[in-house]
Amino acid sequence: MSALRSMRTSYQKRPSGRLVSQTIPLRVRPAGGEPARDAPEPDEDPSFSLALSLPDRRPRGARLPMPTVALEPRYFDRMGSSLGDKARMVLPHLRGPLVLDVGAGGGELTAAIAGAGFRTSALDAAPDAITRLTALGMLHEVRRGYAEQVPQLFDEPFDTIVVSALLHEVYSYGTSPNTEPILRGYDALALTVTRCRESLRGRGRLIIRDGVMPERPTEPATVDGLSDEDVEAFHDYLRRSPHPLLRALHLRGRSLTGTRHAVAEFLLTLTWGIETFPREALERYQLFTLGGYSQYAGDLGFDLVHSEAVTQQGYVDALSCLRVTSGDRPWFPATNGLWVFEKRSTS
Repeated sequence: MSALRSMRTSYQKRPSGRLVSQTIPLRVRPAGGEPARDAPEPDEDPSFSLALSLPDRRPRGARLPMPTVALEPRYFDRMGSSLGDKARMVLPHLRGPLVLDVGAGGGELTAAIAGAGFRTSALDAAPDAITRLTALGMLHEVRRGYAEQVPQLFDEPFDTIVVSALLHEVYSYGTSPNTEPILRGYDALALTVTRCRESLRGRGRLIIRDGVMPERPTEPATVDGLSDEDVEAFHDYLRRSPHPLLRALHLRGRSLTGTRHAVAEFLLTLTWGIETFPREALERYQLFTLGGYSQYAGDLGFDLVHSEAVTQQGYVDALSCLRVTSGDRPWFPATNGLWVFEKRSTS
């Protein structure tokens, strides 16, 4: 059975995860108004070089439209199926009473936060998501907009802002079409994190749940046992992906080789199924290592409270027909990272 079919049967049943230790530090500078340089300085950490040297093929100032495939019912179903993992990771770290869920989607996590007794608001840019969020009937405020617009859309500061599985989309698609200038990549990410900080009370918390880059991301990894469907998906992925470093993969027969980062990105995208590639192949999911995100947010005015990397068992089950190795040893990437930050005092 191919990985594509396996995910559709096993992922829904096995959303739980196990902790994976990843503590590779990553030096990073705040993203400014200029695009990331293609050539990092020689004394920089290799994972920093990988994180900030990725060029973008789109013209400067253009925002890549998010494909409408994102709003199909299966998208919301897939997001909802991982609620147990989201709630386990996020709920223990909330500080109230006012909580904002940015990029709330179908509202499963938002509803769980509200159900835990917090006065919860939600923000999303998709009309379908706003319809679902409003229908919950239990939220304090629901606003339509982009993540970097939080300060202008909400008057009252929050005790906690939750950003789950969104910042990689901010990186991949850019800021709002109304932003002047439109930012992409790490510039868009820096603006969004900074705007979230502006909307937090003193010592308020920013909780990020998103992809996590493998430790030692430039080391090679190999995938053996690809099916015909997987090979077809690989060629479609290469055709669609706008990210050069993620396309640095080499296929020979039914074996695939590349960096840990590139291999991990392809495998996680593969689990969504080739029919989702018009959206999923456009995105770069893993932006930093576990320690790298901590340093990045630290440079933007946050102190780290907690971080962890999780490998969801459903992904392992979905790809169990493949043999994934790195350094001649079995290997599997973490599928999610969690970072809990507190707003640093400026006094």
